[in-house]
Amino acid sequence: MKKYISLLALIVIFNAANAQKFVFVKCISGDCQNGTGVAEFEDQFFKNAGQVIYKGTFKLGKMSGEGILSTNAVYYTGSFEDNEYRGYGIEFYSKKVDGINVPD
Repeated sequence: MKKYISLLALIVIFNAANAQKFVFVKCISGDCQNGTGVAEFEDQFFKNAGQVIYKGTFKLGKMSGEGILSTNAVYYTGSFEDNEYRGYGIEFYSKKVDGINVPD
């Protein structure tokens, strides 16, 4: 029985490690492939995040480099790599002002 529980735990950890948190929805402006642009993403883990907007640099269609990510819950500015927060950055709670998510 312990072997089955251990195997199940490894499967869950492996799937969680390979899951992408942010999935590309559409490019709003600029070069969202290999350059600087603005794009909309979907948060796979927090479905109530609302509209996820990224403004910054892209590499191979993914958030990579410096940028700003805003949702209904958080406003993050800093480094990204492979569609994830990486390196340095700062995260604030977010609030809507005139329909736009800004740091609180």
